[in-house]
Amino acid sequence: MLIGLITFGTVGTEKAYACSCLPYVNYTTALQDSSHVLDATVVNKNQLKDGNVEVVLSVAAKWKGEAELSMTVITASDSAACGYEFDIGKRYAVFTNEQEGKLHVSLCSATTPIADDSPIFEELGSPEELSFTRDDDGITTTTAKVESGESGNEPYHPDQIKESVTSDELEQKLAQQKSSLIILFVVVGGLLIVGAGALLLIRNRR
Repeated sequence: MLIGLITFGTVGTEKAYACSCLPYVNYTTALQDSSHVLDATVVNKNQLKDGNVEVVLSVAAKWKGEAELSMTVITASDSAACGYEFDIGKRYAVFTNEQEGKLHVSLCSATTPIADDSPIFEELGSPEELSFTRDDDGITTTTAKVESGESGNEPYHPDQIKESVTSDELEQKLAQQKSSLIILFVVVGGLLIVGAGALLLIRNRR
């Protein structure tokens, strides 16, 4: 079904002629056509009884879809069946589609080996990096890192709260000091006027 139903162009790796696939026009189109797009490294491959290959990925980041630090994708065992040949230890931009609860990769996808300076980062931007936390019961939760300043609802760091409170207190103290100085100037000015008046009265009496 993939052959002839997907629009292809010039982005991606070489495709096998037996599969009759051409590369995508761009990564943006491939992203739209995929359920998950991952920045991942292959850590293992397993031959399945149905003839497909299960590929185990260590996921560093994602452009699209829910992601975990460790994920598996399925591909056909040979290129003639549109299977993608993954190499263990190599890093890929993995374009997948979910079918019956499993992620499948085809030679007709835009899946391709990548490095830090690959063109995909210029076109799609930086993917969301993954991080994990482990609770008291040993359960690991994977989340996408949010860069500082990306969200206006991001909680303050305790140091930021401290700095904010200190700034408010400083403004209040400055305002209080200004009020005290104004009152002091008024009082001193009043005293000077009263003193000058008293001196004039004394001189006039003499």
